[in-house]
Amino acid sequence: MGRVRVLVTARRPASWVPRSRDGRVALGGLLLILVAGAIMRLLFLLAWRPAFFGFPDTVSYVGLALEKLWVDPTREVGYPLFLRELHAMFPTHLTWAIALQHVFGLASAVLLFLAVRRAGGPLSLGLLPAAVVALNGAEMFLEHSALTESLFIFLQSLGIYFGVRAAGARLPIWAALAGLTFGLANTVRVVALPSIVILLAWLLLLSGGAWRQRLLATVCAIVCTLAVLVPYAVVQHEHTGYWGVTTPAGAWNLYARVAPFANCHKFTPPPGTSVLCESTPASQRTTSVEGYDFDPTASPAFRAFGKGAGPFWSTQASNQKIAAWTRAVILHQPLEYLGTIFEGLLAYVTPTRVMFSNRVAVGAGYDAFYHEILFDPQEMEIARQERLDLYGVNGYKTNPSLMKFLFNYESAMRPDGVLMAALMLLTFFAPFLPRGRPRQLGLLLFLLAWTSLVTPVASHQWDARVAIPPLGPVSAAAALGLWQIGRLARKRWHSRSAGVGRQRKSGPGAQPAPN
Repeated sequence: MGRVRVLVTARRPASWVPRSRDGRVALGGLLLILVAGAIMRLLFLLAWRPAFFGFPDTVSYVGLALEKLWVDPTREVGYPLFLRELHAMFPTHLTWAIALQHVFGLASAVLLFLAVRRAGGPLSLGLLPAAVVALNGAEMFLEHSALTESLFIFLQSLGIYFGVRAAGARLPIWAALAGLTFGLANTVRVVALPSIVILLAWLLLLSGGAWRQRLLATVCAIVCTLAVLVPYAVVQHEHTGYWGVTTPAGAWNLYARVAPFANCHKFTPPPGTSVLCESTPASQRTTSVEGYDFDPTASPAFRAFGKGAGPFWSTQASNQKIAAWTRAVILHQPLEYLGTIFEGLLAYVTPTRVMFSNRVAVGAGYDAFYHEILFDPQEMEIARQERLDLYGVNGYKTNPSLMKFLFNYESAMRPDGVLMAALMLLTFFAPFLPRGRPRQLGLLLFLLAWTSLVTPVASHQWDARVAIPPLGPVSAAAALGLWQIGRLARKRWHSRSAGVGRQRKSGPGAQPAPN
């Protein structure tokens, strides 16, 4: 009996190795991707410690984590709360938080690999999203900063995995976990809110199974989402007076999106908002989208409602007026609004400083953001004096040679141009996979991919920072689209081969068929 137990125990590790060749190739490829990604992330930890602090948001997030969570009306508190909990465990080691963020990047790659596998196609298809997320240099730079993206991407990938598991599941546990995870993601970045709507609609209408089964899954997902968002709204109201699951000053972002083209001659401004109208024709305005948020001389909202500090001091009554005016602009100028969205989508492929009329319509590109803005000397000095000492850090430890290599790596591995165009186009084939689970998951990933692409550019503007979170769902949907193209190509090839075979059989030398 003891001998049998030994044999059984000895064979257990072999169960981790897939039996099929495709499975072994996929597992080996995933391990190589993860090892390469881990090595690159280790180089970041050796090249610069404790973190990149040149972007103003980094100082703000650490300040919120270590002081008061709700004092900044432009920030969600999910990420500062994450930093606060880690600081409680590692009070003098910010490097631990950064290392964990790097782990999030690798974990996100694994989750997307597993999600694509469940569609039923070749197992190696999951290597595409895994490689895009794990080896993307821009994402590594964000992971090495006190910024929201690493946590958000991890929660987004986890939500996608749970959502995929919910397709046709008998029990609603996976749908509940998906709702819970996307709810948490919304406390980190409000761009997750449309994804929650997509998830719930998909669970109810497209996830497979009987009607009652889908309804139960949707209800469970709603309950778990509300279990996160309702307490968040209640606590936010207690501290800021604002009821909502977005930021109190969130109306300013959408205002900045529409203000460059707004024409008050096409609608009647809501009461108290005529001060937002400009006499300068849209074609002659030069203020950027970001300028409408924060420029005290160029932004009408800043002058009228900002009280000298723009969205940071704007009252809730003022924010409501800004929101009402913004809705009126979109309602009466839908084509102009759609044009700006298209412009932002174009920037994913060609992230140059696209000019729309006379103004800059997109934010900082890859070189500007990852090679310059993240290392602004003034902001880095502010962080050193006001924040790093709270972690027992007096300055930055750097290795210039390694940093030069990492800058070059980011330039070589950034997801733009032909690669991004190919990924975006491939997503359109995912919804046409065979009926059943493949099509269900193809639809989910397609909808989440394009929601994640459109939401940032529709609510504010494109820049090299917001271009990174959509890469997970986009590359996952692209992998399924690639599978569909392969299926169509094989089908056409077999049809053509069969046609050639029939022609040969019916040729001059063919034998007549028996009666």
